[in-house]
Amino acid sequence: MGKLTEIIHQESKYQQSRCNLLDYYSDSESVDYYYHSNINITRPFIKFSHYNTIMYTKYIFQKLTNFLISHPHLDHVSSLVINSAGFATNNPPKQIYGSYYTIDSLQNHYFNGIVWPNMPDFDIVNLNQRKFKQVFHVGNYKIKMFPLSHGELNLIEKKSRHKVKFKNGSTSIKADNDDREQGTPVAADSIPPRRHSSVTTIPAGINDDDYVKTKIYEGFQPNGSRHNSSASSIGGNLDEEAVKSHYLSSAFLISRNFKNTTNDADISYLLVFGDFESDSISHLDYNLRIWQEIAPLVNKGQMHGIILECSNSFEIDENKLYGHLTPRHVIHELQQLASECQRIKIDEENEESQALKGLNIIINHVKEPILSNYRQIKDPRKQILKELNKLNAQENMGIQFSVALSGTSIII
Repeated sequence: MGKLTEIIHQESKYQQSRCNLLDYYSDSESVDYYYHSNINITRPFIKFSHYNTIMYTKYIFQKLTNFLISHPHLDHVSSLVINSAGFATNNPPKQIYGSYYTIDSLQNHYFNGIVWPNMPDFDIVNLNQRKFKQVFHVGNYKIKMFPLSHGELNLIEKKSRHKVKFKNGSTSIKADNDDREQGTPVAADSIPPRRHSSVTTIPAGINDDDYVKTKIYEGFQPNGSRHNSSASSIGGNLDEEAVKSHYLSSAFLISRNFKNTTNDADISYLLVFGDFESDSISHLDYNLRIWQEIAPLVNKGQMHGIILECSNSFEIDENKLYGHLTPRHVIHELQQLASECQRIKIDEENEESQALKGLNIIINHVKEPILSNYRQIKDPRKQILKELNKLNAQENMGIQFSVALSGTSIII
């Protein structure tokens, strides 16, 4: 609510869209730079009075009744949880939709009366579990939810090391799997191992050589519970081993018939991804199944845009991606979509070289760079957009890339 109030205030007072993050980097460009020229940047709050912004924010939040939550990571649910204290109690409860995986975590780990009041018990919010790949209705919209892999679940165990004293008087620290010898040990003091849990892999800044990555144990659920461990219980025909070993996020295919006709061609679609990783890393086909689903919609021009993440502005070790994408992974995934579109067109004897030409791809979830030394840090949104457009041109894909900016509103 605080951020929305800030956006309304600055737009109504200064009569322009603005993203404060662009003020923090010396190489940032104007707002228009980050959106493709065919994207319509709109200013919905320009005629509001900047003296009444809190009132406007409250009014808008009263009108917002439905929320789609892709996964229960804190950066994706904290605003919902915190703002729930400001939801009016005399209105119908807010409807929260997500997978069994997500809703179970919201109830057990957030709205549990300890971390935060149990808002579902107070009829402030209503938690709605939905199965993957089954269509459900939210207001005038149809929603179809798909599973995504947001990294591999592992237990990170520090290798057990021993302080060893040798007959020659020297000492060394020896790991359990260290076969190097230095004389005959006469005494040893064990150093107990430490355990680390991680969504994907060894945390950044930790020496990989010091840790062993192991699969999660049987029956472990990402929400910490031991029930509903089967794939069917979280909704959808998912590989049970994949469910146990990967953090599940969600993508939402949202559609609406704005012309209110019976013609399927009048239905418009938007695809919104939560955090996810490339199939080339997960070795699952979750993303491919989505591309196969939407390829006919892209070919018919009904897919108005895809919102997906690109968390890193540079290429890094895949073991340190933590279930996210880089520009090259974005291009790789979109090439898989293009291949599916091309396959359909060839089957229809309607071959087209640029299957994704003119498709709007909106990038979000950009991470701010971590300062590891004193070199100048560049705007990650600008760097991502430049790299995507470079690869886009190299592959002759014809995609229209934009980077979403907080504080701006767009129409696609």
